[in-house]
Amino acid sequence: LFRSIGDYYLQARNPDEAIKEYKRGLALNPKSEELQLRLIETYLNTGKTDEAAKMNDAMLKERPGDVMARVTHARLQAFKGDPNAAIATLRDVIKDAPENPQAHFILGQVLRQTGDMAGAKSELQEAVKRQPEGPMILSALAEVYRDTGDPDTAREYVGRLLKINQNNPTAQFLAGTIELGAKNYKGALDYF
Repeated sequence: LFRSIGDYYLQARNPDEAIKEYKRGLALNPKSEELQLRLIETYLNTGKTDEAAKMNDAMLKERPGDVMARVTHARLQAFKGDPNAAIATLRDVIKDAPENPQAHFILGQVLRQTGDMAGAKSELQEAVKRQPEGPMILSALAEVYRDTGDPDTAREYVGRLLKINQNNPTAQFLAGTIELGAKNYKGALDYF
């Protein structure tokens, strides 16, 4: 119940109320991994990295092998300016859980931030193999291919994203930027 109410508040763009609901749920069920992860994710998305780190550290202490807690630990390392540590952590996670799309996705994003576009493409491809309709993964792949001068492949991924939701304004904007990058100004107007 508290997860659903918290999720409702997130959809309504009210993360403070979502945090309150997740905390209420955790007060009743402190071991709920789902609520813990949702609360940590909400903290991360609202810039409350200290709260996210404290809670994630507690999860890791309780369950050192928890894959999502380890992925979140890597995200925190990257947020705090240590991409090399994040990369090492994520590679360790992938050794233990090679089928986890989130680990591949986050590693792809961190590699992209460090300028390793080939590595980013490779990890994002691994992520999309495991989660073919993941909107964030498809969007990241479209961006990487756009940024490396391959508009045809970028169009393929943004096309898949638009098939999931043709009215997605973020996907439409991305499609427009791909066309702009390809100097297809008339095509870009179709999306803006």
